[in-house]
Amino acid sequence: MFEKIWDAHVVHEEPGQPTVLYVDLHLIHEVTTPQAFEGLRMAGRSVRRPDLTVATVDHNTPTWDLSLPITDEISKGQLDAMVENTRDFGLTLFDRFSPYQGIVHVIGPDLGYTLPGKTVVCGDSHTSTHGALGCLAVGIGTSEVEHVLATQTLRQFKPRTMEVRVDGQLPKGVVAKDVILGIIGQIGVNGGVGHVIEYTGEAIRSLSMDGRMTVCNMSIEGGARAGMIAPDQTTFDYVTGRQFAPKGEELEKAIEEWRKLPSDEGATFDRLVEIDAASLEPFVTWGTNPGMVAKVTDRVPDPASFDEAAQREAAERALTYMDLEPNMPISDIKLDRVFIGACTNSRLEDLRAAADVVKGRKVHPDVYAMVVPGSALIKAQAEAEGLDRIFTDAGLDWRVAGCSMCLGMNPDVLSPGERCASTSNRNFEGRAGPGWSHPPAPLDRVNVDTDAIIPAIHLKSIRRTGYGQFLFERWRFNEDGSTRPEFVLNQPSYANASILVAGRNFGCGSSREHAPWALNEYGIRCVIAPSFADIFFNNCFQNGLLPIVLPEEKVRQIMDLALENPGVRLHVDLEAQRVWDENEEIVVDFDVNQFRRYCLLNGLDDIGLTLQQEDKIAAFEAARG
Repeated sequence: MFEKIWDAHVVHEEPGQPTVLYVDLHLIHEVTTPQAFEGLRMAGRSVRRPDLTVATVDHNTPTWDLSLPITDEISKGQLDAMVENTRDFGLTLFDRFSPYQGIVHVIGPDLGYTLPGKTVVCGDSHTSTHGALGCLAVGIGTSEVEHVLATQTLRQFKPRTMEVRVDGQLPKGVVAKDVILGIIGQIGVNGGVGHVIEYTGEAIRSLSMDGRMTVCNMSIEGGARAGMIAPDQTTFDYVTGRQFAPKGEELEKAIEEWRKLPSDEGATFDRLVEIDAASLEPFVTWGTNPGMVAKVTDRVPDPASFDEAAQREAAERALTYMDLEPNMPISDIKLDRVFIGACTNSRLEDLRAAADVVKGRKVHPDVYAMVVPGSALIKAQAEAEGLDRIFTDAGLDWRVAGCSMCLGMNPDVLSPGERCASTSNRNFEGRAGPGWSHPPAPLDRVNVDTDAIIPAIHLKSIRRTGYGQFLFERWRFNEDGSTRPEFVLNQPSYANASILVAGRNFGCGSSREHAPWALNEYGIRCVIAPSFADIFFNNCFQNGLLPIVLPEEKVRQIMDLALENPGVRLHVDLEAQRVWDENEEIVVDFDVNQFRRYCLLNGLDDIGLTLQQEDKIAAFEAARG
């Protein structure tokens, strides 16, 4: 299926270069777009296809009553910038007062914009959600947002394919969230790197569209570039009647074409993962990344039980951060908050399921619980069914639509030390609020996520600059703003480093381009690691930051050399594709795509390169009508 959709959207391709793909739907929100519009203005460019661009506001929007003002001036500035930018460039915007406003990955399918066979992009990593309808949906960075706005195309290297087959019937009580947590628990947070996952099997087919979107939403948490589920009658029934979906004969013709999208019988994938549905149980994540999965009936693991040193260290750090004891029952973990919402689980089906649980019960007096619908439309539908009254009668706070506590960019945040059970998709340190981690280790750690590189609270700026001062903020500084001398970049020998060496899966998490911006502005010009998250890796090249992938043992040698010899100089030669230390104890060659290498060495701009194919873009659009 991936191959069919990819091939149908190729505008131009050359060996060794990224393919120019046409984009059918560009969804934008207020966080990753201000700098893109600034770039368009500076270059004197317009939006090529305003009719294929849909904007909403979600990350910064307070979820309190709409009659109340926005008290955070920085958030207000970002929301105001979205209004100005969409007005100036003639784009459709669902502002916070619109009946169609909501989380971008909820309103796309819910309003009928997301359709089978489409290519969908958004400056947000959880764009993979839309793949549940049988389309190719990828998260992109701000430079790529600008590129799509200007050209209606995206330059992408073709990813590999992975089939995740979940066969059999799901046990009682196991839902879509358990399915995807079980998958991530098996493949790990970097198991899908470089791949587009197609989910197949009886258990996947049994899921509703809301459930399928939950599964695809968290593909990115397994490191994948995108997640997809082939369209079927469940999909067609879901699309029928949506506000902006095809109607009548147009819909019938579309369904005929959509029936051709599923992978052909006997199609092969680059990788296959098979899971027995009967082995799945209700799961939770106990730690600080989505791969730290345990059965809800299980116990918090003992770090000593992990074979790998990096996993033991990560588990120890997670237990310290979460204030948990090894081997304590999951069911004994005391909660301060409960958050029901986010683009993972804020749809009508999720709210109905939550209402079924709380009906006739009361929230514990020591717990604050909140329910945040994914869109204004879902809020209205839930209220029409009386779900809001069930929640409020039970003592839960019923809010208006927005990203809410999933990302601490709005007033819905945790206080330091509070523990929350959340239906969100990420459990990174500090993700849901300004809590500070405990004393950190050097960057000799795996799965360094974008929330650690640049905390989400600093994403409110509408500029490309000013982020370097906040790089690794929660690791570099104490809560009172004082410096932590033990952190590697605070030590005199490393304070002016321009090369960063880290563990595998560096840059996992969000699609935010703010992470490479912060690294660049701080003075980091190169990051060396055994592997990188796909979106971060691509964002680095967009911003002149060189990510180098080396074998794990070579990274270990460089790490040890730097730790044992503070101040040792390391040389990186992009032209020669070689890394070596000043005493040449370590000399290692690295691979880099030659097109990307050429662009870095010559300072070439992706938009300018793509616009050289203007005649082919126009011909592609003309052929499609």
